[in-house]
Amino acid sequence: MKSKILSILVLSFSISGTNAIAEDLKVQITRSIASVDVMHKGKKVTIKRNQNNKNEVI
Repeated sequence: MKSKILSILVLSFSISGTNAIAEDLKVQITRSIASVDVMHKGKKVTIKRNQNNKNEVI
């Protein structure tokens, strides 16, 4: 339970920090969130949408 709460807190801080640094991307996750930085296996990974509007996931 403690690790679940810790994970939620870390994710919350990651998202709030990302909002402060607004990227100029055409396609964003939401109107106010361009990308999200998360830790994966000890490394920082940036999650953002594909900028190609015509891209299709099949």
